[in-house]
Parts: sequence; structure tokens; C-alpha cells
Amino acid sequence: MNRSDAKLLRIFVLGPFRSIDNSKRDFDRLTALKKRLTGLGYDAFLSLDRDTAGKTNLRKLSPRQKTLELVKFADLNLFIFTKTGIRNGLVAELTEVQTRYPTLAWKHVVLLEKDLGLSSILDESQGGVMSVGPLKQVVFDNDLELLEVAEQVAYNYTLAKATGTKP
Repeated sequence: MNRSDAKLLRIFVLGPFRSIDNSKRDFDRLTALKKRLTGLGYDAFLSLDRDTAGKTNLRKLSPRQKTLELVKFADLNLFIFTKTGIRNGLVAELTEVQTRYPTLAWKHVVLLEKDLGLSSILDESQGGVMSVGPLKQVVFDNDLELLEVAEQVAYNYTLAKATGTKP
């Protein structure tokens, strides 16, 4: 596989923009992940990076509507859950995506910080929305491991896309 193959994979990075301590730590983490994946040749983006999704104009859509369009547009959606991030919006987004578009569950991967408990709304073992599909879930321990795990997931999705299979 060469770098031009990787560019074909569109990766939507979703996660908390705000941290519990009001710092930019979680936003910076998402930005670092996007930059790492972009540096590897992937088309990685946050919601605020896109005004269009294919031929769909996103400029006049609400943030919620924009997210729904971008989730459909992307080849891979990475939902990043951290202990320091404010997760209410992300939980709502994942819940809506899973209930509106259950057939897209194969495109979603939840990256979950180690020792972070999921709410019953999400928890697969409690019949939460992560059981629809079900979603792939990968645990990471620190920021470096988050980057490495996301890179491996992106690589796996690129291989699947190149061979016409679902990961």
C-alpha cells in the first residue's frame, strides 16, 4: 500500500472539545490525533475543519446536523472518550448516530481511555447504543498510545477499503 491509497480514507475524529478543568487539553489531543493521521497521508478532520461533505454544503447546518452528515461522509469515525473531557455532547452524538444509522456501525470505532466507565446509555453489556452493530472498542492508556491505536485502526480500515471488505 502506498501513501496515495491512505489519502483515500476519510477519518472523522470526534471527541470532547472542552475539558473538565476548562483547559484545552482534550481539544489539543484531538488536534494532535488529526495532525498525526494527516501527516501519514489520511484525510483526517474535526467537524470544524469541513464546510462540505462531498457535494453537501454544511455551512448552514447546526452542529448536530453537520455531525450527522460528516459521519455518513467519512470512511472511519473515531469517537474519542477521555477521563478529562466533557462527554455529554459526544454521548448524545454517538447515541443519535447509532439509532439513526445502525447500518453504519461498522464505520465507527470507540477509543476509550483506560479505566473510564461508560454510562448505561452507551454500555454494550447493559444494552446501550454500543450494542447496536456492535461497535468496535479499543482501550488506550495515554496520549501516545491513543495515537498509535488510531494509526493502526486507520491502517486496518485502509486495507479493508482497498480490498472492498468491511473491517
